[in-house]
Amino acid sequence: MSECPRKLTKDQIVAGLKAGRTLNVDRRDAPELVDLRELEREGLVESLFVEIDEQSSVLKFRWKK
Repeated sequence: MSECPRKLTKDQIVAGLKAGRTLNVDRRDAPELVDLRELEREGLVESLFVEIDEQSSVLKFRWKK
């Protein structure tokens, strides 16, 4: 698997989620996943696993209200 570059900082992720956006992560090596899982453990965000087809899935993260 090729290296997945970081596209968003943790502050950008938090700001977007707080603004009501949903962040979709479709790669298990996405660097943002570490921050999102940490926020989920802290109870600040929730995730939903969505299976698109046999070979595709996505984790959808949103801010907990």
